[in-house]
Amino acid sequence: MTNTRLVAIAYVVLALAAGLFLEHVLLAVFGGFGPTQPLTRPLVGDWTWSTVIGLGACAATIAVIVASVIAAVLLGLFDVFWQFLTDKIQNPSI
Repeated sequence: MTNTRLVAIAYVVLALAAGLFLEHVLLAVFGGFGPTQPLTRPLVGDWTWSTVIGLGACAATIAVIVASVIAAVLLGLFDVFWQFLTDKIQNPSI
């Protein structure tokens, strides 16, 4: 496994951990105020609005990581292509 894959896996694991942590933080915050206490009641099974918001933030983080990796690959490919084209224009014998 390459270092790049390990870093990508670590980012996804950290995003999941952050989402679960945010779920508990939101549960504590929503439970502390009267108007937001309905957000701490279960929706389906053990899922609350805090769970939905926390895992939604987790999914958004993972989407940003994936989009960043795709953008980095595309920019890298453009860079290689333009470098090759520039070298051919400046020195056609290569």
